[in-house]
Amino acid sequence: MNSILDKYLITFFVLVLAIPVTQTKVVAASSVSTIQKNQDSEQLIKQAQQLYQNEQYVEAIRVWQQAVSDYQQREDILNQAMALSNLALTQQKLGDLTAAQDAIASSLELLETQSQTETQQRIFANSLDIRGSIERSQGKSKKAFETWQQAAEIYRESDNHSAIIQNHLNQAQALQDLGSYNRASKILKSVREQLANQPISEQKASRLLSLGNTLRETGNLERSEEVLKQAREAADKLKTEHQQSAVLLSLGNTLRALGNRDSQSPSIQTVNLSSSQCIAESNLGTKNAYYAQAADCYQQAALSPDQATKIKAQLNLLSLAVQNQNQDREVIDLQGQSSISELITQIKTNLAQLPVTRTSIFDRLNLVQSLICLQPNTIQFSSPIAQQCPASTKNNLNISWGEIESEINIAQQQANQLQDKQAQAHTLGYLGAIYQQTGRFTPALESTNKALLTMDSTTAPETEYLWHWQLGRLYQLQNQPEKALQAYNTTFAILQSLRQNLVAINPEIQFAFRDRLEPVYRERAALLLNNNNPSQKNLRQARDTIEALQLAELNNFFREACLDAKPQTIEDVDGKAAVIYSIIFEDRFAVILSQPGKDLKYYETDSGLREIESVFTELNANLLPVLSSNAPLKPHQTFYDWLIRPLESELEQNGTKNLVFILDGIMRGIPVASLHDGEQYLIEKDYNLALTPGLQLLASRSLSSDSLETISAGLTKSRQGFDPLPNVNTEVKEIGTLVPSEILLDGDFTRDRLQMQIATSPYPIVHLATHGQFSSRAENTFLLTWNNRIRVKDLDELLQERNFTENNPIELLILSACQTAAGDNQAALGLAGVAVRSGARSTVATLWSVQDDSTAELVTQFYKALKIPGISKSAALRQAQLKLLEDPRHQHPYYWSAFVLVGNWL
Repeated sequence: MNSILDKYLITFFVLVLAIPVTQTKVVAASSVSTIQKNQDSEQLIKQAQQLYQNEQYVEAIRVWQQAVSDYQQREDILNQAMALSNLALTQQKLGDLTAAQDAIASSLELLETQSQTETQQRIFANSLDIRGSIERSQGKSKKAFETWQQAAEIYRESDNHSAIIQNHLNQAQALQDLGSYNRASKILKSVREQLANQPISEQKASRLLSLGNTLRETGNLERSEEVLKQAREAADKLKTEHQQSAVLLSLGNTLRALGNRDSQSPSIQTVNLSSSQCIAESNLGTKNAYYAQAADCYQQAALSPDQATKIKAQLNLLSLAVQNQNQDREVIDLQGQSSISELITQIKTNLAQLPVTRTSIFDRLNLVQSLICLQPNTIQFSSPIAQQCPASTKNNLNISWGEIESEINIAQQQANQLQDKQAQAHTLGYLGAIYQQTGRFTPALESTNKALLTMDSTTAPETEYLWHWQLGRLYQLQNQPEKALQAYNTTFAILQSLRQNLVAINPEIQFAFRDRLEPVYRERAALLLNNNNPSQKNLRQARDTIEALQLAELNNFFREACLDAKPQTIEDVDGKAAVIYSIIFEDRFAVILSQPGKDLKYYETDSGLREIESVFTELNANLLPVLSSNAPLKPHQTFYDWLIRPLESELEQNGTKNLVFILDGIMRGIPVASLHDGEQYLIEKDYNLALTPGLQLLASRSLSSDSLETISAGLTKSRQGFDPLPNVNTEVKEIGTLVPSEILLDGDFTRDRLQMQIATSPYPIVHLATHGQFSSRAENTFLLTWNNRIRVKDLDELLQERNFTENNPIELLILSACQTAAGDNQAALGLAGVAVRSGARSTVATLWSVQDDSTAELVTQFYKALKIPGISKSAALRQAQLKLLEDPRHQHPYYWSAFVLVGNWL
């Protein structure tokens, strides 16, 4: 998606709450005689419901408050509680979470004074569901989960299976927020099983639709596609047009998310599909196929008799077409739409026919987002709204900025009419973006500040950060770096506060992380380091920013907020180490050196991102000895000059022995041991080397040389299309002669056998000699076993289910024969993901698949070194690498520098 309002489109028809107002009305009207006898009260309820459904929340709140007062005067406790619950629900919609919390608390207090009749329990459970939703909106996912569990117990006692299913979907989302991926998956699997046994009905189709959307929100895209196709089949059999179009819209969103996830696939081509393609099985597996299927789903959904669904489908089709433009052709064949221009005209016509609601306002802003992305972008610090546009678009539609501004003005008038502060804030923010893009910086600042002031009474940090970011960029354009930094500091603080639930609050952020979040971190760091002699305060903040970026990248990698960071200093971990942070900017490369008890040091070079990528490509081209150029070590020397040479005297003066690298972006894939100063490799300089995603993710325990016991598993034969590894047999058996070992080879090396061995053996080392791949995508990061693949998301379940106390963790995970994915410059992120997800304190792995005879030799030397009393893991790895370097057959860096230690180096 190209808009901050993605969730309003992408999560359309997701039942976030288990109690729509209409359901509450049915409960009250059918069970409480007071409403049946009193026509005025019945009219109040109907009026409030209609206002809610029309998204006229301010007026709906007024009517609900009147209903609460009426029921209170008549001492009708149950209906008073019902009205309070719906009042809370409506206040939540407006973002007034404090008022919503007070209203739902009052409702529950009243209900607790009443006898536990069937009606009381039904209203009580529904009110608990609303409280859980409010708590989750406040970022209190643990409380929300507990509240929903309480509601589920009532539903179970009353055999309300339909409510239980929706309640479980809510629970799964809360668990996802908390990083409990396995528990969330088990709940969603249970929901799938329950629905599978139900006969086809409109309710089943609706629940499948809700499940499919929840699976997409929790990052399980393939399963979401599968479930939504089942929902489509059910809706087709029932011939319910409204459900058919709703499912098509959601299925299109999931297919689009799959295409976004596969955005590193080969170049785009035009795909023309039949009308049934969006539910057909496809083996293409590329973003092109997914995008084309999504477009077809949107086109079919746009035929819906429901005007709101039709417009959302058209808007999604438009933004998808804009997203996938390049200089030569349009990716999406609009099939029936002669041009993007015609589609825009139809959307405008349809929007004009909609009643004024919050949804219609957001729909108009989504149109604005696409129109902005069709304009040229010539501003250095463009608005974050424009930042989210595709890198390459074309504008042959003759749409002026004035026309776009007119659409925002309409949206603003409608937001003012509804007195909807959230909608008002969004329209003001977009207006500021238009002013910024057209060079009117003073009104842009005024409008953006108004947006933030309007949001003061609401709680929407997942979008508030965007307007603070916009403010920061505007101050940069006006050459006010101090004010810009202040705005970036606020933006950063918001993102940090959302760290554990940002993915859950706006699940689509993960698919455009590098556009929507990563720049905030880098731009803040750039402002903090805007001269060659930054203050210690600025250096500390820049270092913390890069640490936070590393953590955010890993959470995004897993598509769940799963990492529990604990701030640490280098003194906390190792009083003798030096930590080197690298930071890549577009126009320069920065290095921060952190040493125990000393001031931070800062160095920078004028080499920016493009030059770094070029040298990295050259280094990879020289990896194989037979393909090396006439100057094979030139890129190794360039990286040495950038990363190490400025620090040499400082490191030598302090007698540093351990060098720890926290590398940024593409530099994670550099074999640091082979950096070369023109005379010798870094590994020859008496430095022990290690990588870590950040000090805050380190476990601080070292491996004892007198407790070396290993679970060794490996493959020697060709499996699943991978080449045989004949020397693995020698490698594993040699390990067995050096340390006590449990060996699983070939057919014995299955996931189940490995899991059982890990669960029942207290051995501190797990050694897997098998093919594996590290990728920037969790779906493509895996380890090969005899009968299947262990994916990175399953590593924690596999390696941490040990039937022992925390005194028996896995200290060291060794992965030989793995490699980073070809053509993926960010693939080393997968290695960091494996290291963190496994729960092991340290991981030794290979950046590329090394010739297995030299691998066996290095691994043997590593185990021999580990047996030396008092030696650290990083020192043991260095000794093993030096042994190979001394061997004339293996002197080339290809054979020994691929091995890296990630995590605790002691």
